Amino acid sequence: MNRYRKLILIVVVLAVAFGGYIFLSDDSPEEMLPTPLFSELCDFDAEGLAAQHAAYRSRATGNKVPAGQVVEIHLNVDRPESLEDTGALFDYEQMSLTVEAEHVGSGHKIEHSGFVDSYYDETVLVKFRLRAQRPGPWTYQISGRDGISVEDGRFEVVASEQPEMGQLSIDKRFSDKLTAADKPFHWVGGKWVAASNYSPCAIDQNNFGKVRHLPLTDEDFTEYMDLLVETDHNGFLLKIAQFPLQSDGYTWDLLWINRAEWVVREALSRGLYVQINLLDTWSRDHRYKVLNNTDGDKQVMNAWQPTEEDLPRIKNYLRTLMARFAAFPNIMWELGNEMEHSPNCGDCFAYYANEYYLPWIRGFDPYDHLVGLSESVWLKTDVDVGFLHQTRERDFIVMPDDTRPMVMNEPVFSDDTPPLWRDDVIRNPENRLAFRRTFWRNFATGTTGSFEATWLNIGEPMNEAVLAVMDDHSRLAKFVQSLPANINARERFDSGLSDSPGYQHYGTRLDGFEVYYLLKDGNTTRSKTWLIEPAKPEKYQYYAVIEPDKDVVPEWHAMQAGKAIELNTAGMDLIVILSEEKRW
Repeated sequence: MNRYRKLILIVVVLAVAFGGYIFLSDDSPEEMLPTPLFSELCDFDAEGLAAQHAAYRSRATGNKVPAGQVVEIHLNVDRPESLEDTGALFDYEQMSLTVEAEHVGSGHKIEHSGFVDSYYDETVLVKFRLRAQRPGPWTYQISGRDGISVEDGRFEVVASEQPEMGQLSIDKRFSDKLTAADKPFHWVGGKWVAASNYSPCAIDQNNFGKVRHLPLTDEDFTEYMDLLVETDHNGFLLKIAQFPLQSDGYTWDLLWINRAEWVVREALSRGLYVQINLLDTWSRDHRYKVLNNTDGDKQVMNAWQPTEEDLPRIKNYLRTLMARFAAFPNIMWELGNEMEHSPNCGDCFAYYANEYYLPWIRGFDPYDHLVGLSESVWLKTDVDVGFLHQTRERDFIVMPDDTRPMVMNEPVFSDDTPPLWRDDVIRNPENRLAFRRTFWRNFATGTTGSFEATWLNIGEPMNEAVLAVMDDHSRLAKFVQSLPANINARERFDSGLSDSPGYQHYGTRLDGFEVYYLLKDGNTTRSKTWLIEPAKPEKYQYYAVIEPDKDVVPEWHAMQAGKAIELNTAGMDLIVILSEEKRW
């Protein structure tokens, strides 16, 4: 393929756990700087950004790749003379390079698209990312759009000293639950990261209007991620939502999308999972750089009623994001956020999702990451996971009759508080219970986890109210981890307790015991006395009580046949465990 000349091959490895980039070549040329498209908004320090990226790289020799890490192949090519338009460089119909890697022992193959990561007047840098999964020698071959070989090479996957982070998947025995590394997984989520949060420079609000989510520093991100780890959280959501995409629907702001990758890498190094949002009702307005518009006709691409020009752009957009992120083990896809909201057509989106978007994602992602969708339109699509948003009692207890995992990835309306997604709401200590009951309701009713205030501003210090909510979530995480049973085997169980005035009951049954989340009605006087009458007291020998806002170890008590359990606490909620024996 003579239009691709002056080939220079670099093989690097992106460490999965607690590492950075590792060059496997001694003669690596100087890294090309990403093209500065963000200069429309502000001045940026390209050399400083390159130095920041270089901080994640360390040189090594040889071609040994630790298992579970991401192999990255760099290919410098001459810019084809026919592709003078910048957008054409990012259009897979005009410039497409693909890598096929084969495991020598088994013949197992992985095929994945490359993506343009920088360009100058005459040179283009294309990157390919693969995950080293099977030990042993691998060969790879890079081909152009016409199938002609451009370059080939090999590497060897060896045992890693670092623990491999398990990719999220559906439990093979329990189709409504998640696993990671074949272990039950319960999502303990933090916030959403807006696209403007990770923009690589400051936003000029005078020129671009009011921006809801201001840029965050590296320190903002890393301190928050460290706090998530410290409080037993395991993930957050990162929005793409067409923002780093230019108005032509093809060209990428490479500084912007590279910083998104930096966020994912930082999460990976801490063992945190990231839901990567692809499309959104609040996607970028094509007329502005950082402002959204809920009208699909005013977005860069209309995902609800795509035009003949929109469909290939959406396909190209999804393929690019698969090429950039699919090799990371710590991700899952959120196809769309609240795509049924006005003024758009939710049923229309469901049609295009089933007919086009989901087949494209699954065809471009060789690692088969899970795909989710919110808020209720997911029930009409072939996604793997449903993302719930409503937390009100009347909405929450009527769970969809569905056999797929469900995650509360944004708590919205509560029973008696303002919307829980808001920063000011989580910072108000009066709303602590509203968050906690969301976490525990989700666990007891069988769903697979919750997020917190999705628009928490981590650019401001966390106050005591925020930390209290995170600590409550941490207590649930520790409780789930301590259960002496497979939590994915739990089933919702509503009849374990007799009806008690002023209480709401949420029960789940596991092997040999039952767990109940008990919640006093908001209008109930804060009495110190709880009177609990098990429906079948003869079935269990012991009970334990946990106050979910306190760090306590369950204390077991013998059941007394025919007698109710009387408890004394001023709290508004309790965890009661009935067990056949003292299990832990």
